[in-house]
Amino acid sequence: MTTFSVLFSRRAVEDFDSTRDWNEQHSLEAAKKWVAAVEKSLDSLERDPDRFQRARDPGEFPVVL
Repeated sequence: MTTFSVLFSRRAVEDFDSTRDWNEQHSLEAAKKWVAAVEKSLDSLERDPDRFQRARDPGEFPVVL
């Protein structure tokens, strides 16, 4: 079975780190569960990257609120 790699933008790493840090400040147990859920999702994506549609633009996406 082929395994693929998930690459992260600098922004994604910063968002992950800040979210993890915030969770750790409020509940270490919740932070551990959150990190485990992210890791599980990434493992799944590495095994089957075609389960999601590819983005048309690999650049930054605007967020509309």
